[in-house]
Amino acid sequence: MMRFLGAIFLSLSLWAGAVEAQDLTPASTRDADAVIDSLPDLARQAIPLYREENRARYLNTLFRLQSVAGDHRAANDTLQALVELRSVSDPGNVAPLRAFQVAQRAWLDHAANGPVTEGRVRSAFRAVFEPLSDLDASRAMHWLKGDADGLRANLHEAAMKQLGVARMPLPDALGLIRTQYLLTTFETLGPHTDALVAEDDARRYIVDARGLVRTPDGADIATVLVRPRAAPGPLPTLLRYTIYVNEQAMADARSAAACGYVGMVAYTRGKGWSPQAPVPYEHDGDDARAVIDWIARQPWSDGRVGMYGGSYDGFTQWAAAKRLPKALKTIVPWVANNPGNGLPMENNVFLFVNHAWPFYVTNDKALD
Repeated sequence: MMRFLGAIFLSLSLWAGAVEAQDLTPASTRDADAVIDSLPDLARQAIPLYREENRARYLNTLFRLQSVAGDHRAANDTLQALVELRSVSDPGNVAPLRAFQVAQRAWLDHAANGPVTEGRVRSAFRAVFEPLSDLDASRAMHWLKGDADGLRANLHEAAMKQLGVARMPLPDALGLIRTQYLLTTFETLGPHTDALVAEDDARRYIVDARGLVRTPDGADIATVLVRPRAAPGPLPTLLRYTIYVNEQAMADARSAAACGYVGMVAYTRGKGWSPQAPVPYEHDGDDARAVIDWIARQPWSDGRVGMYGGSYDGFTQWAAAKRLPKALKTIVPWVANNPGNGLPMENNVFLFVNHAWPFYVTNDKALD
């Protein structure tokens, strides 16, 4: 959901600047499919009309217009110009463009040599990601995925609003074209993303995605561990201890490793592939201490562990710190859960979320 919302925000933010008031002529608006089929022609009409004083915004829209219009070579060149511009003026905003670079390269190859095959997507991915530093690649990874189903529904809904129109305002056309571009991007990359990311991770890191750490009382804690392959020696470890089992674990561990640490995410006992029953709160302090002690004994560890995270993950840090594990050197909690203060009641009012939450995290090994 966060990736989808991020993609939508990225799409909508592209036309925050002024757009000249111009109308376009769609080939047909008899139904939503006809409106969508007319988008390449509308994109060709829009290219000479679209104006934007901010050059970054202009390029950010232009390459999408060119791509939907079918001119993938021009789109690839415009996108590259945008990457170079942002690299100087707005480097923090380069990462979202990497997915588009992969897609544009695949489509450019397709235009010259035939269908967009898995091999073409892989070749495009390698061309874009292999030159990147670990940190830049890590920042770009999560932009490779988007909610194609949600975008498809949004595109259809927006197209329905144009039924029967003879002239389409340029801003309306730009909104449709941007959504179409995002949809096509994620349809192209989606089937291959997991394999490509795993390949890139294996090149950069040593990954144990299904580890288990045994506690003194015999429980098993599920862990995700990522270590930089190029580490010159033992490293400090950044640990996130959480009850929330999802794909964010790999992203967090990778992010830490990309910054030169060992990255680890550990789950509350009973979660993930831990064989015990899930039990929130009760064992987290002792179990986190067991994980920290285990880390400190590993040959890749320099004996220093830091913890971070918010909400439940903030609570687990305070719970661990209370046990005073020798290797725990710092904690970085935010909005930490505070049982007894808002959990389960606030000012004698029972908070409904506190009724739903235990089922959400304990009904199965992931999240219900």
